[in-house]
Amino acid sequence: MSHPFQDKLFVFIGKPIRCSRQEIRDALLAVGGVTDDTLTTFTDFALAMKGSENTKIYKRALWNERCGLLSILSEDLFFDILDGKAALPEKPDTIAERAANMIPIEKQKAWEIESNRLKHDVIEHKRIKSMAKHGIPTPEGRMKIDFRNLYTASKFVEYLEEEYNAVSNMDRCDICGNPATVYISGDPDVSMKLCVNCNNRQIAVLTGTEVPPNIPEQVTMNDIDGRPHTFEIEFMMFPHGITLIAAEVGKTRYKAEVFGAIDKGFDELWELLLRQIKGFLSVKYMSRGGYIIGGRAIGYIEYNHKRDAHDIVIDGKPYTWQELEKNITAHEGFRIRIEFFSSGDILD
Repeated sequence: MSHPFQDKLFVFIGKPIRCSRQEIRDALLAVGGVTDDTLTTFTDFALAMKGSENTKIYKRALWNERCGLLSILSEDLFFDILDGKAALPEKPDTIAERAANMIPIEKQKAWEIESNRLKHDVIEHKRIKSMAKHGIPTPEGRMKIDFRNLYTASKFVEYLEEEYNAVSNMDRCDICGNPATVYISGDPDVSMKLCVNCNNRQIAVLTGTEVPPNIPEQVTMNDIDGRPHTFEIEFMMFPHGITLIAAEVGKTRYKAEVFGAIDKGFDELWELLLRQIKGFLSVKYMSRGGYIIGGRAIGYIEYNHKRDAHDIVIDGKPYTWQELEKNITAHEGFRIRIEFFSSGDILD
């Protein structure tokens, strides 16, 4: 059975009477407890010792206890619980318990799982930080052990593994095994998954055309302020046409896209794409304050997976509908015109 202080986060307030703070840290470390230097929403216990009542942090701890976020322990009660002579005190009725539960019932379990996972990560981070700062007792004396870089690396590896698993579980190209982005289906029992390069080669064979050689992978152009913008290029062939897409790599998200017939020359399509990129980089529609300059703006609509909603991208910057709302309220009484057109159209 685990100790009641195991994986619990402590903050010390005041000066201990029985022993030094370091001895208390070592006692907590022995039972799996963790010490922290600041009071946060993840704190489980505040150890109130001599002189704590006169500090600001103690007043904050009192408020957090009222909200049910932590428990304040006296020094005597702390050692009694540590030695197994007393049990953890029951929490009184709190503000948090009296408040209405705003989390939908069907999402309660998922919310609790995510909260516990986050708290576990915080606890481990605090534990490693404490060992690096205060050290641990060993037969040869105190030793400071700094695993912070190793812990950060391990969390990064976990993240990469999650991302790799997400990619490895994606459909793969039936020809080369790279991630598939093109799905071809006709008869329910006959389908094909292809990457862009294999799709282009297959379409070229079917249509009697050729895949253009030496397709640029990137292009860089300057905007009206002289700032460079780099775009990744994707060329894709379809049975009845071809498309060139330029998607910006960097902080802003400019994007250009042009279309042409299957037998249209690549050089002509490439020049058209460069004209479009140069066109939207040569004008600014939004001010720094987020207001439309001159009452006219052109952008594109893009789905934001993180927000599970759509963004309006203007000048390469994504805006939510709420962020654009101030432009509407600032033009109350004006007429408004909304137009939707192909992303391949050249605009004046």
